[in-house]
Amino acid sequence: MLRCLMFEKQSKKAQDWLYPADFREYHSLLSTLDPSPDFLDQQQKEHLAKTLEYSRSFDYDLIATGEEVDSAIIKVKGLLTGFIFNKPANKQLVCLLSNLYITAKQARHQMISLQLRRGKALPPIYNPSKTSHSMLEKLVKAMASRDLIIHVPGNFARESGIFESHLPRIVAFSDLIEVLEEQCGWHVGLLNYHEKAETIHLKSEKDKDKKRHLITYEVTKDIAEQRELLRQYNRFIMNQRVMIPDLSEMVPDLIHTRRVFNNNSWQSHGRLYGGRFQQLNETERSKLTINGEPVVELDIKSCHPTMAYAEMGIDWYRQSNRDIYEATGVSEWPRDLVKKCVNILLNAKNKRAAVSSLNNAQRKDNIVEMAGIVPNKGWATKLVDDCFGSFVDIQPLFYAERGNHYMYQEGNICMFVIRSCLEQNIPVLTLHDSFICQAKNEKFVKNKIETAFETVSGASCIIV
Repeated sequence: MLRCLMFEKQSKKAQDWLYPADFREYHSLLSTLDPSPDFLDQQQKEHLAKTLEYSRSFDYDLIATGEEVDSAIIKVKGLLTGFIFNKPANKQLVCLLSNLYITAKQARHQMISLQLRRGKALPPIYNPSKTSHSMLEKLVKAMASRDLIIHVPGNFARESGIFESHLPRIVAFSDLIEVLEEQCGWHVGLLNYHEKAETIHLKSEKDKDKKRHLITYEVTKDIAEQRELLRQYNRFIMNQRVMIPDLSEMVPDLIHTRRVFNNNSWQSHGRLYGGRFQQLNETERSKLTINGEPVVELDIKSCHPTMAYAEMGIDWYRQSNRDIYEATGVSEWPRDLVKKCVNILLNAKNKRAAVSSLNNAQRKDNIVEMAGIVPNKGWATKLVDDCFGSFVDIQPLFYAERGNHYMYQEGNICMFVIRSCLEQNIPVLTLHDSFICQAKNEKFVKNKIETAFETVSGASCIIV
């Protein structure tokens, strides 16, 4: 049994989901050894922590409509015997069920992170269904008590080398999905986004807990135009059939794109988010289809460093055909590690933060071994020093926290490409510095990316 109070408080059914049979069998076999290996409890905790980390955020804009939804409200409320929910709770229940259902259909092993504390309410513009934390908490606890969902409370204990989880997590049991589908007739086509769903999000600067929060804002002419463009794009893309892989089958994606700004500034961050496809790896994305047709992914090579050189007045790829990460002083390091380090240097506040980021990436993803070398003591510090000394032309931008600025430029490029493709009724999906389109539209989209990059950054780029 895990030495973890959170795990021990779960029902047997929930424990079986969080800690699958194959992992339990492996643990049981090793535990028969005498003496039992010391690393077992650590492995169990790491497995559980990673399960909690692999999550998607609760979507307050998600809704479902139709007779099947009315049937589900009645059915689920009937299963929650001993709990009383008034009519105003219905919209919030639908929002909750919609989140649980789409997650189960797209990524059955993924959990949903959500806020249940009765603290500061979400600003109304980001919460069209008027979902309150208190009612959401009541619904979640009621459904968990009837084994319809798993509810993992927030503030999962942090152990050395294990990833911390702050927010609660939920996921539907297959029983609930069967009720929705077999007894109520649910299918993905019932799901949609609220007609008042906001497409432009503005977040505050980090608070004392290093967290940002959604805040209200005054709508300027530029923001109104961006909002309208994304609304047009979302209406268009919802009428396209985007299919993504999930284990052995293809399932429909549900895409509602938002542009998110940080630090109470319209020039900070500004990346575009929306769609399950953004969480897939490159191999999985290659299997995606749009309207039944194969796709290509067009990636802006070395995007942030190219922008950094442009900021210093250097059009790197117009003057050189050499890979931007190939510098004399880092030739002993694998390209993937150099790439990781250079991008960290452009984001970090100082050397200490850069070294810490590399060590965290190693602890989380084993980036050194994945690059084909064995880590030794002080590797992160040496890599930081080598990269800092080798990229002299952009050295003034290291430790200047330029990442949010380059993400803002990425967002502007995406908006440019979206507008151009909408004018031609061409579906395109954005993933920060890469774009997915039907193979037949590759040439057109590639041209628009190149034009957008030069318009935004003042430099040329390479599309791979």
